[in-house]
Amino acid sequence: MQETKGRRGRTKDKTLTDAEFDRLVPLLKAIDPQRIEAARLVMVPSGGDPTFVEIAQRFNVTRQAVQNTVKRIWKTYEDWQEAEARKAHLPDGWEHIAVPPELVHQVRELIKADYKVKK
Repeated sequence: MQETKGRRGRTKDKTLTDAEFDRLVPLLKAIDPQRIEAARLVMVPSGGDPTFVEIAQRFNVTRQAVQNTVKRIWKTYEDWQEAEARKAHLPDGWEHIAVPPELVHQVRELIKADYKVKK
């Protein structure tokens, strides 16, 4: 992961390795696969490193659409890094479980019910 300034008219350059990007792909289900590939061209250095405009033209989308996808993927990467750091600090045998906010109450109730049965 690298973040630098000012490459080819970009305000920030958010780069990942191929392996880092590949680990994120399963987390990007809400993003169109073509946009993911467009973002890969921006985020994973390949030597040619086309601009946002060139990539947008290749995928028939706007430059802003490519930039927005890169931002979403970078945010996913940052969230993934935070989750991995939290997992590293859990006691042996413990697991960190993430659920959507709308399911938190249901999960807590299931845990309480299971705890009462085991008592």
